[in-house]
Amino acid sequence: MKKLVVPLIIVILLLVLGVYVYIEHINNQIISTITLDINPSIEINLNKDNKVISVIALNEDAKDVVESNLKGKTLDETIESITNNVVEKGYAEKDHVAIILYSKGTINNEKIKQNIEKSFEEKQKRVEIVVVEEVTKEDEELAKRLNISPAKVAYIETITNDKENISVEDFSNKPVDELKDTKETGNYCPDGYMLEGSWCFKEVGKKAARNGEVCPSGYFEYKGKCYEETGVIDTGNVSCPDGFALEDNDCIKKNYINASVESYICSKGMVKTKGEVGMAPMGSGPAREVVCVDTKTTRPVTVCNLPASDPTERMSYNGKCYWHKAPVIASGCPGKIKVKGFCWDSAEGVYMCTNGYNANKRTKDDECYTVLKNVKPVVNGYKCESDDMVLEGNKCIVNEKAGLLYERKCPDKATLIDNDHCINLDKTINKTNGLICDGNTRLEGNDCIVYEQVEAMHY
Repeated sequence: MKKLVVPLIIVILLLVLGVYVYIEHINNQIISTITLDINPSIEINLNKDNKVISVIALNEDAKDVVESNLKGKTLDETIESITNNVVEKGYAEKDHVAIILYSKGTINNEKIKQNIEKSFEEKQKRVEIVVVEEVTKEDEELAKRLNISPAKVAYIETITNDKENISVEDFSNKPVDELKDTKETGNYCPDGYMLEGSWCFKEVGKKAARNGEVCPSGYFEYKGKCYEETGVIDTGNVSCPDGFALEDNDCIKKNYINASVESYICSKGMVKTKGEVGMAPMGSGPAREVVCVDTKTTRPVTVCNLPASDPTERMSYNGKCYWHKAPVIASGCPGKIKVKGFCWDSAEGVYMCTNGYNANKRTKDDECYTVLKNVKPVVNGYKCESDDMVLEGNKCIVNEKAGLLYERKCPDKATLIDNDHCINLDKTINKTNGLICDGNTRLEGNDCIVYEQVEAMHY
């Protein structure tokens, strides 16, 4: 009997162990995956019970906000941990946070959004969530190379598609709120700069802040007084600066420049330049002017075959042609040839047209044209120097772009200041002792950050 009991116990233990291993396998099987991009890019993997299997930091920033003890936690607990660290580590310094959300599996995007919004609202942060519905294998491959999520790649592609001067790589390190601004305005900054409106800023140094009187947190200084500041509301309406018109979500101003002449036509004969005819030296401005010439051509002849209007101009002697007669001087005929008691230039190999248009050197194979004096060339067409210009008559349209102006408004009883701040004029407070920065600097902690400022580029 004892011999039967021991094997039976072993069998039971093996069955229990098998069931345990199977359950562990099921519990560690990834059913849903969520990626969140703020600037930290984070991947959350869930099992069938929506419990965390793993949380992966996809870039260096994410290592600051991902804790190591999240396995087995609920999605709510995990999101709360991440949002706490995002705020504490300084990745959500503004009053709003922009996030790219992507999920696959059985998890519901709406539930994730609600959890994220609730968690940030508890921290007095307004959140904007951009949901990416689909990513491709190409997105996944590029994301691995850039250390970001495939969803961020897919979102950046909505900015860079069909743009020749920018690529996904140019925007991979940009935070999501800046990507969102770029998508809406077309403004973007070089790597290392951060976008604010139509300007790009880069930290170039620090200096200690000085003590002084400042408005307390939550108050904005306007005309020397501290007023309670309320949130600005984006209406969604856009407009353009004066002189610009809204076209396909861009502010465009049309500038006109003179178009270049594409071709000329003659009512009789054919078109030639003065340089080709010999009326002006090649390379000079007049050489590019056009004239109408007879379609019949002749060949140049030697100098001595031309009718001599002045007998001192040319002479034939012993079968050779000479021209440019000059007297012999004390030193003889420097640079010339002495013939029949005078100094001459050799005209060997010199050919001329009988019509007298000889501004350029001629060979015996050149053509001589007769200019039609009473026929003038007329323009046959115009062209623009660049493909991005539009031809309109004899003018080229050059489109100048400007950033969109986003209409904002304030809550009731608040006043909009410089389109950036809403203040309650009925609620003021005295200044308190604090830290002050001067000039082109910003207060961060106890330091004044010195920034370099350049105008944003526009695609």
